[in-house]
Formats: sequence, structure tokens, C-alpha cells
Amino acid sequence: MSRHPKWIRLALALVLVPIACADSDPLAPQASRLAAGAALTADQLVVVTGEQAGAQYALYVPPEWNGDLVVYAHGFIDPALPVALPTADGLPGLRDGLLAERYAVAYSSFRENGFAVKDGVRSTHQMTGIFTARFGRPRRVFLAGHSLGGLVALSLAERFPAQYAGALPMCGLVGGSRATIDYIGHTRVLFDNFYPGVLPGTVIEVPAVDLNTQVIGPVIQAISQDPMKAITIAQFAQSPLPFVSGPELVESFVRVIGFNFRGFTDLMQRTHGHSPFDNMETTYTGALPAPLLTAVNEQVGRYSATADALQYVEHFYEPTGALRIPVLTLHGSRDPVAPLLHETRLHSLVTDAGAAALLSQRTVNRYGHCTFETAEMLSAFADLVRWVDSGIAPVN
Repeated sequence: MSRHPKWIRLALALVLVPIACADSDPLAPQASRLAAGAALTADQLVVVTGEQAGAQYALYVPPEWNGDLVVYAHGFIDPALPVALPTADGLPGLRDGLLAERYAVAYSSFRENGFAVKDGVRSTHQMTGIFTARFGRPRRVFLAGHSLGGLVALSLAERFPAQYAGALPMCGLVGGSRATIDYIGHTRVLFDNFYPGVLPGTVIEVPAVDLNTQVIGPVIQAISQDPMKAITIAQFAQSPLPFVSGPELVESFVRVIGFNFRGFTDLMQRTHGHSPFDNMETTYTGALPAPLLTAVNEQVGRYSATADALQYVEHFYEPTGALRIPVLTLHGSRDPVAPLLHETRLHSLVTDAGAAALLSQRTVNRYGHCTFETAEMLSAFADLVRWVDSGIAPVN
């Protein structure tokens, strides 16, 4: 392998995690139909935008509305960006496809960006009331969400089953916040163990950095000089970074370590500076030589969590698995941000809760985070609705 192979150079152009890029100006409540006017009619699309307690929202009612509403929750957005309506993860195509099938659609920004599960649940749950005040109570309300929004949708499905008919978490952090934190934290401490001195700070003491020059560049450089160490890290059970090629390996590391720098500072502000990551009792395992595993477990950096930080993570949010409405999940087989361990953990929780009949899990064979085609999302949603209508779970 050359010092800087082509796949390493191409990785410099990677984006860490999908972020929304909508107009960030506050929107006063108003109604439009692509043309002017405010009254709901049977033959024209109505769009209402507004702001509620700092969260921007958008309501869409199609011609000949079928009476059902889809409430959508967006994914993680960089805390440094302004609050704005979401546009990432294929939302426009999903929205327009649902409207074409005569479903109304409602979604909002959250009041704040970052690891805002608490506010995401509140803001998303309020959308039905905002919609009802404008257009009347929907016949049924379905939930959908990407990434962090998938966890928001699952939380609402578990906590308020009487108010929702079904849920579609996509590329969701459905194994819970703790699984997300552990995956990122384990990856970072193992990277520091195998590539000491490459990254500034520690997994929980994350300094302000220029991501391109102080994180992405050094990660790529380190992997280019010794890719076998990166391959070894991906073999640990605690850091199952997905890849089948060099570019996928690099992108997985860039995304996960980038999230450590982008998300952990924000998360620890929510826990009053206390650590939610704990590997004090973790035994790192994997299909690796026993001497290597022994050495890593003796040498790896150890960090402890505080009780209040763990309690925060438990509340925002650890799934119970006690489903009472149908939940259909859609996941990529090689998702570097929300690996399939989330689906495995959710399946275990639901099974233990005796609710396996209300969970259907669908996997798309693809690399990437939330890289679904519009047709795949719409097909999954249509199967969810048929499940709710018929009581018969889809065959995946």
C-alpha cells in the first residue's frame, strides 16, 4: 500500500454526519398553497409554517386529505448551526411522497440542536396539537424519524401509545442513548490506544478544535500509515465499525470520532459536565488473538460515569421494549453512525418485554447513515400502515 492511496485522499471530502441546511430565519405563522391564500380547499396543497416557543414548524395538508397525519422527527444537527426546519436525510422526498398518497405531514425543528432527545420528544409530541388547532383532529397519527429522530419516535411510541397508530424509526438510535454513547466512547478510547497522541484531549475532555485540521486530517493520516490498526479496532465487539473497503473503513472512523468531538461536549453540557461514558468494568472482546486482547484490556484508558449523568441518559432515552403499537424499523446494513447493534439491542428489549409481535425490522444492504432511497422509505411506511389496518405484520 502506498503512503497516501487514492481512497485515503478521497476521504478528505467526507461529511461527518448529515446536518440540516434549512433557512434559519424565524417564521411567523402563515398559510400558503404554493400560490397565495389561507383557506383549506379540496384541490390545493396547504402549507402552514410558524414558530412555537423557539421551535419552527411546518404543516402540510394535501388535496383530498385522507385524514391521517404523519409526524416526523429529524436527526442530530450540529450544535453550532442555527435552529432551522430540517431538510436532511431525504426528508423532502419522503414528505412529498406522503403528500402524494394524501397523508398530511407535520414536523419541526427542535428548540435547540445537538443531542436534544429531551426537547425533540417535547417538540415532536406538540405537533399533533398544533396541527389539530389549525385543521382539526386527524383520524390517526403516525410517527417517523431519522437517526436521533428515530429514537425520539420510538420514545413517543412507547410513552404515548394511545395517541399514535404506528412508528417508523429509520437509521435510528433505537438501542438507546447509552448504546450510542458507548459505541462512540469505546471507539475513541481504542483509537487512542492504538494511535496514541493523534487526537487532542480525551473521550470526555473534548477541546474546541478545527475538525478538518485537528481531527479529520490526523485520523486519515494515521490510518493511511497503519491501516491494520484501524482494521483491528473494528474487530472489537464494543466498536463494530462497518466496512467492506478502504473508503468505508476511513469514513466509519471519521464519522464516529467526529461525533465524539461534535456531540460529546453538547451532551456533557446537558449532564452538568458529568460523564455519561463508563468503561471501568468493560472487558474488551472480539475475534482477536488472546495476547492482544489481554494487552488492550490492561492498557486502554479507563473512564467512569456519574450517577446523575447515567440517570439523564436513562430518561432521554433508554427504550423499555414494552411496545403497544406496531413499530417498523428501517436500517442500513453498514451504518457507521447507528450500527446494527442498535437493532439487535431493540429486538432483545422488545422480546424480553413480550412485545415481539409489535416489532418488524427491515435492513437495506448498503453502507452509510440514512442513505435510503425515497421509494424504500415510502414502501416501509406503506407496509406499516397495512400492518396497522390489517393487524398482520409485514414479511421482511
